[in-house]
Amino acid sequence: MNEKLRFFPSVNLPLKVTLSGITFPDSKYHIVRPHSDISVIEYIFGGQGYVSIDGRFTAVGKDDVYLLVAGSDHEYYADPEDPFEKVFINVGGSLARTCPSELGLPQEGIYKNSGLKDLFLKIRALATAEPREDDDAALIALFTEEVYRLGKQQSTAGKNRKAAKMKAYIDGNLHRKVDNDELAKLLYRSKDYCIKCFFAAYGVTPYEYQTNVKMAAAKTMLKNTSLPIARIAAALGYGDPQYFSGFFRKKCGIPPRDYRKDGGEGGRQER
Repeated sequence: MNEKLRFFPSVNLPLKVTLSGITFPDSKYHIVRPHSDISVIEYIFGGQGYVSIDGRFTAVGKDDVYLLVAGSDHEYYADPEDPFEKVFINVGGSLARTCPSELGLPQEGIYKNSGLKDLFLKIRALATAEPREDDDAALIALFTEEVYRLGKQQSTAGKNRKAAKMKAYIDGNLHRKVDNDELAKLLYRSKDYCIKCFFAAYGVTPYEYQTNVKMAAAKTMLKNTSLPIARIAAALGYGDPQYFSGFFRKKCGIPPRDYRKDGGEGGRQER
């Protein structure tokens, strides 16, 4: 295999670098490591390859990272037509298996479009520079920072998925009012968490979003249909047409009847 490798002496530490290096494009590159006693983190600079997680192979490419933890079966190989170029760190010791979860990364996996090129460039620089006594400590620091940043990304992605779930739920229930208690039950989280999670993703609270969407739907129906205002109000979960008319005027700056009369040209943006 076409690689530049740096081996490190065995030391009695709970987390230690055993090997780091660069894998250059090689169509025959293939690693199989049954029930591995090391953890591996690798970054793809270019090209493509395949990684097995729980027996399922997944394609990896530029800017992807994969983390395989000690105790699992490791297998990965380069695409013969477009073999990858990558850098890696292998770590051992008693913490090799648990370190990722302790740093906030719940499991091994493949992380697409990682955005971690800056850290792995430092690993590549260490692999090509003259060896220094503290290189292993520098690599451990880089390994832990990489895992920590991946954990933060996954946490943010998880919150975004929760926010998207709430948004889809609201969008699917415009015919009635969806309150924060209902969203809390949907996510099995507190109302405060749901509000903050939604606001972080969309810049408005769930209530504000629901109101904006309903007012936009009301405008569309007023402009493009002849439905009575009472029917439009009921379709959007407002049981009292007078309340709806007053609320529409407050949010849009014009009564719904006048908005329809003006052909949808009057009023202002929802607020």
